[in-house]
Amino acid sequence: MVACWCACCPTIPTDWLLARLVARIDGVDRVLTIDAVQAHQDRWLVEFAGVHGREGSEAVAGAKLLAEPVVDDPDSYWVHDLVGADIVDTSGATHGTVVNVIDNPASDILELDTGLLVPLRFAQWDPDAPTGRRRLVVDGPVGLLDGP
Repeated sequence: MVACWCACCPTIPTDWLLARLVARIDGVDRVLTIDAVQAHQDRWLVEFAGVHGREGSEAVAGAKLLAEPVVDDPDSYWVHDLVGADIVDTSGATHGTVVNVIDNPASDILELDTGLLVPLRFAQWDPDAPTGRRRLVVDGPVGLLDGP
């Protein structure tokens, strides 16, 4: 499962309310607390505590928002962690690096720089990866990692 926080999601978890975010504006961090959220057309309208009126909204518009993950599930994968990870098979042979994660109902798909497409369901983090490297081990059906 890849966790997501975006306008495409049909519902918003109630634990987002009162969530604390850090807004980075021109290199300065400002803590914001979510007071209310509602869907509007193809995006979310978010009301932050202490941000009032047009001037307040414009002051935080376009800010980079930073937050702790809302899902604390060891079986979840985050797209930003997957992209750049090396892919190896169970024998340790390298098959490429993840360049994209494609949303798919049956299983998210890892797109590799070699052109291979690998369903995420066959991958798991390698606990023996060298320090500082992210590596996924793929244990899938025969032929899955054969060329595109």
